[in-house]
Amino acid sequence: MLHVAHKYRDRLAGLFFPALFLLTACGSVPQPSFYALNIPENTGRNARSPIPVRLGIERFESGILYSDDRLIYRDSEFEVKHWNYQHWVAPPHILIPEYLQEYLRTREIFEEVVSYPLNRQVQYVLSGKVLSFEERYTPDGLIARVGFEAKIIDLRGGETIWKNEYNKEVPIPEKSIISIVAAMSDGIRLCFEGVVEDIRKDLDTKLSVMR
Repeated sequence: MLHVAHKYRDRLAGLFFPALFLLTACGSVPQPSFYALNIPENTGRNARSPIPVRLGIERFESGILYSDDRLIYRDSEFEVKHWNYQHWVAPPHILIPEYLQEYLRTREIFEEVVSYPLNRQVQYVLSGKVLSFEERYTPDGLIARVGFEAKIIDLRGGETIWKNEYNKEVPIPEKSIISIVAAMSDGIRLCFEGVVEDIRKDLDTKLSVMR
């Protein structure tokens, strides 16, 4: 066992010192950058009364593609690439529901909006799945493509009482990280506006009665 440990120690030393020399010769390693969405705050009070429900919001499903926090870009439907050293502050399946929770809370759509399962004293839970969250190259130019599925479940019986899908494409005016993040933020904001509109249209009366 000691011989094996020495063997791997010597091998690692042989790899480490040349690598250290190369890093020193080439300069310092670039530092990663982290980006957050920018969703405008609500500046006016909701004209309608909040739906009298305490809503829980949980992390979305992500699949393999959107479980990483690196910014994604795609030249085609078949190839996925990442920006080196450019990261979101959290992976999309965490980022989107956290921003959605704050969006619904500040606009007073529900009586209360909380994280689930951190807060278990809820009757209804909004969950979802990330469908797209990336920069795309198209014949018409660069776009930010964002999309997610959202549904509300009644925990008393496990019934899905509302479900919808939101997809937006926003042009990116120039190829820079800030322009990409701004376009992604705008796309998510448009999706959130759709969520609020559909919840008000489909669930306002229904949830008040079912409560």
